[in-house]
Amino acid sequence: MNYTHLSLQERDGIFVLTLNRPNSLNALNMDTLAEIREALDFIKSKDGLQGLIFTGQGEKAFCAGADLKNVREMDPQDFLEFINISFEVWERIWNMPVPTAAALNGLALGGGCELALACDFRLAVKEAVLGLPEINHGLLPGWGGILFMLRIVGRAKTLEHVLTGKTIAAEQALEMGLITQITSRETLLSEAKQLVSTIAKKGLQTVKWAKQVINDYQTADLRKAFIHEALSGLACFVSDEAQKGLESFSLKNKKK
Repeated sequence: MNYTHLSLQERDGIFVLTLNRPNSLNALNMDTLAEIREALDFIKSKDGLQGLIFTGQGEKAFCAGADLKNVREMDPQDFLEFINISFEVWERIWNMPVPTAAALNGLALGGGCELALACDFRLAVKEAVLGLPEINHGLLPGWGGILFMLRIVGRAKTLEHVLTGKTIAAEQALEMGLITQITSRETLLSEAKQLVSTIAKKGLQTVKWAKQVINDYQTADLRKAFIHEALSGLACFVSDEAQKGLESFSLKNKKK
């Protein structure tokens, strides 16, 4: 299959999906999310599937989040559709029957952090930086970031990082449990492949049921919680604060 904003490779049943917009720090726009959704449906349909790994093209970023240049041009209906397609992507990742991992080769901010948090495991290079900085632009994480972070690190840390928008270095993320391993850039993908391969060899049916049980305990109200987060994000998007924040972002980029 041919894609514009990502690449997809497979070996021994392990798929590597690489976000491929390095000039935009692999930021997510509507077309990219649509391609990821299509790729995930294709991957899940394949016989012999063993695992799935996400990573980003280049050395700067795994994914810098939503493409704010694109977001700034959206009306509320467009923004709601943007949130909806992201949920369709995240839900597919969350419900993938095989182990999934995010190989963080650089920045994982906003929607990029949320994409990583939707995976079962997160491995990172020491230079990686995570965070949910949406509040700095008058916005809220609307793609499940609050929900996923809350379930991984608890209420206090989630409040701290959502309300301050501050970034999280790899070492701190490891201590918090946001990532599972720090590795070298040279071995990042091989370590991720080894992890998912080791788990898959335990028995794919067992892994599938184990994931389903764990997910069911954690996500009994996932859709309800996600809708609540999405609607809160939409309310922020139409506010004066968000419009000022997006305008400020646009002006900063014009000066670069």
